[in-house]
Amino acid sequence: MMEVVLTGNPEAGRLEAEVCNERYDLVAIVYEDNTGVQVEKHGAEELPDDLLSGIKDELSTRPNRKGIDDPGGMTLGQYSLWLLEKDEPAR
Repeated sequence: MMEVVLTGNPEAGRLEAEVCNERYDLVAIVYEDNTGVQVEKHGAEELPDDLLSGIKDELSTRPNRKGIDDPGGMTLGQYSLWLLEKDEPAR
């Protein structure tokens, strides 16, 4: 069983999905840039296709995931939270 945690990475200027195995070893970091979704593997374990698809879907709901057009003047903590903001459907 793999766990996924979304984190705003202000140093890289992007939202990342950190994927860990059942021992909490980092398996991969998944993020999106201007060329598409990128997977940085950190070990030999493969990401199941359904897990990767779910990560892509979740990232797509985060409009600031690429760190483009940030409003500026934010602390690192504020910038990290800005990267994590999620589109909310209209009610």
